[in-house]
Amino acid sequence: IYHFKLIIHCAEILHPKISC
Repeated sequence: IYHFKLIIHCAEILHPKISC
C-alpha cells in the first residue's frame, strides 16, 4: 500500500513495520 505509506510514512505508532 504505497499511497497509504505516503500519507503516514512516519506512523510507526500505528504500523511498526512502516518505519520512517
